[in-house]
Amino acid sequence: MIDSKTNEVYSTLAKAIKSIESGSITLLEDYNIIDDEPITISGSGKIITISSGQGAPKTIKRGDSNKNELFYVKDGASLVLDGSLAPLIIDGGGAESESLNYGPLINIYGGTLTMGEGVTLQNNASGEDGGGVFIRGNGIFNMTGGIIQDNNSEYGGGGVNLGANDSSANNTFNFWGGEIKNNTASHGGGIAITHGTVNMNDGAKITNNTSFGGGWGAGGGVMLETTDAVFNMSGGTIAGNISRKEGGGVYMESGTFNKTGGVVYGTDVDEDLKNTADLGDALYKGGGTAENNGNPLSTTDDTF
Repeated sequence: MIDSKTNEVYSTLAKAIKSIESGSITLLEDYNIIDDEPITISGSGKIITISSGQGAPKTIKRGDSNKNELFYVKDGASLVLDGSLAPLIIDGGGAESESLNYGPLINIYGGTLTMGEGVTLQNNASGEDGGGVFIRGNGIFNMTGGIIQDNNSEYGGGGVNLGANDSSANNTFNFWGGEIKNNTASHGGGIAITHGTVNMNDGAKITNNTSFGGGWGAGGGVMLETTDAVFNMSGGTIAGNISRKEGGGVYMESGTFNKTGGVVYGTDVDEDLKNTADLGDALYKGGGTAENNGNPLSTTDDTF
């Protein structure tokens, strides 16, 4: 690893992050996180950017003995993942693990995560909420591009979870671009919103995720769990998701769903676009408030 400001070379990523107040770190080669402790970025105003530099893709991967989250961003600090020059991959080492006792790839507690084009968060098996990203403590996740794929959570949010066991927090996921796809969870295969707000805009996609049952087993694409759950959809696509119970595209136990743009597919479209469920292929509304351009929404199998 190289500190892009001073050109100093560090032997481990943890040492590089601990040694600099703020700055950019360029990976020179693939890197395994072996220690069973997360790489922690903490402190108000501290901003760390990790990039793969130019050339071949670089992968940060969970080592065999590491059962924790890979990154822990907290207390006002920020982590920026930059794949603009070459792809940057954060790999959990196996979403098909039988033990499911890993943590999420990235745990945000009162910090900020930003990722864009060229970045992939993948292949993680979490025994906690949030297979890819877990947001708590008034945390913020800004996604302008990239992919969150092939992750698994034993509980809620195969791709992203907002605010599980965190009732006092106002967590935010600004989903402005990129794709959350092929993730699985007990509920909220793509995204589970417990306490917080998701803002989904044009260019964002939630596709081919699955809620596999057990507990709720609802919300193949998105699940809204409590009155503190807010989903603002002004653009983007929710397609091809599967719920083993209710809500193939979106499931609402409670909360608020404001849709002013984008599309949530039902079963009245081509096979590869369909969201499917036992009840409510596009939307299952068990509670809360849902509107499409100001018009009330109820449980539906049809595209809207």
